[in-house]
Amino acid sequence: MSLIIIVPITLESDTALTRHDCPHDAGWRGGLSGEDSRLMRDAIEEIDRALAGLPLRVKRSFLLNRLEGLTQQAIADQLGVSLSTVERELRRAFAQCVSMGKARLDATTQAAIDWLLRLESGHACPSQRQVFKAWLVENPEHLAAWQRVAGVLKAPVATLHAVALHRSGQLEAAQQVLLGSPCTFHKKMLQGGLFLLLLGL
Repeated sequence: MSLIIIVPITLESDTALTRHDCPHDAGWRGGLSGEDSRLMRDAIEEIDRALAGLPLRVKRSFLLNRLEGLTQQAIADQLGVSLSTVERELRRAFAQCVSMGKARLDATTQAAIDWLLRLESGHACPSQRQVFKAWLVENPEHLAAWQRVAGVLKAPVATLHAVALHRSGQLEAAQQVLLGSPCTFHKKMLQGGLFLLLLGL
């Protein structure tokens, strides 16, 4: 017979968090100053929250696009999927990041996401860019939606790039953490306040 005991745990300091890190998670900490380590951790956690619940490949497509700056075609080639699949996955990731808990996106925000993906695809012709500019200025809500979409996770991504300038390999290590190692799952369980202790009787 087994007894499952749920014990609440609160991590209140960086020291407490570090105690539960595993070597995989420590990959992005090695050689960083205390401040850089804190900035890196905060950026990773913000991105992780925004992408929570998305399928692994959707996360991977988004990270390759936003962190590494790969084009949609380059992502498709790297992952061995169609361009339309990458576009669909990026649309899903952007929608989740922008909505952050809202039940559904309004049509204007969805249009802004579509425009972003079209413009970044490399296939937007000059006439399409003119249509976009006209769309942008015809309604203040269009500009506001565009700014929300274009600004998705801009700050934490910029932080990761800035910290990565001090030490090579940091972006790759951050991506590994964000794509969910077993150690990361263990850390999230601790941070979430629940630790399952299995006792055999």
